[in-house]
Amino acid sequence: MSMQFGRWNFEGMPAARSYLEKASQLLASYAPDGGDSYSGPGVDIIYRAFHTTRESRREKQPHAARSGSVITWDGRLDNREELIRQLRGDVAIESTDVAIVAAAYERWGTESFGKLMGDWALAIWNPRDQALILAKDFVGTRHLYYAIEKDQVTWSTILDPLVLLAGRVFTLEEEYIAGWLAFFPATHLTPYVGVQAVPPSTFVRVSGGKQTVRKYWDFDPDKRIRYRTDAEYEEHFRGVFGNRYGGGFAAPLRFWPNSVAGWIHRPSFAWPTRSLPKDARKHPGSTRFPTTTIENPIGTSGRISPKWKRSADERAAT
Repeated sequence: MSMQFGRWNFEGMPAARSYLEKASQLLASYAPDGGDSYSGPGVDIIYRAFHTTRESRREKQPHAARSGSVITWDGRLDNREELIRQLRGDVAIESTDVAIVAAAYERWGTESFGKLMGDWALAIWNPRDQALILAKDFVGTRHLYYAIEKDQVTWSTILDPLVLLAGRVFTLEEEYIAGWLAFFPATHLTPYVGVQAVPPSTFVRVSGGKQTVRKYWDFDPDKRIRYRTDAEYEEHFRGVFGNRYGGGFAAPLRFWPNSVAGWIHRPSFAWPTRSLPKDARKHPGSTRFPTTTIENPIGTSGRISPKWKRSADERAAT
């Protein structure tokens, strides 16, 4: 997970150099692959990289878009090919994820967020409109926090610089703690009063010292799927799941334990990327799936193979 941090003083006052150095140091321990920064009137943005894809190694962030907007992107773009086709002429097959995201934002504005498939969080500074946009993906896997005060807004991937460099003592957010104890804290809250989180499928716009919070996507309660048998639901799931992951993960194999939320989920995620036949990879929605193997513990019936269960039990016993 790459790190992004920024501070915008509404009066145009620059941040102290020592403050920015401390913020960069806090980020560096999480993202060791270098980084860069951007400075404008009253605005400072820091990006620290943790490369998880081949394309990310060619990225230069903060990224300057054609319009002058400055973008930092922490994420993995899973529908690169689809977006490249839609943005033909603006991006190429070798374009980095952040370049594709920037081109999408230039063409569609905030409506582009609903077109970005993957785990991501981004920040967009628009110097022309004097506006800041913070957004996260549908599920909200990546973190993005912000704090708005009387004369400035500060944002970060992690809480550390927002809390440790604020120069004040924070009050604990009791509503968050109550939600955490009940296993479901509100998605916009953090443990600290005055520091908020960008909720999933939402973007926050800060302009003129005021914020607006809007959802760019939500579930449609009127859209329902009805089948007669469980097997039909299973086939539909395999088609959708294969369409989502059938093209393979963009991340190298050595990063899978971190980018797939832990080893316990690896078999189900690895299945479509390593076990689909070539024709099914070309047509991920196809229902032609292989029979049960160790790499593919879910067979054509959609149920866990007894062979897989036995091998799992044997491994646990050892």
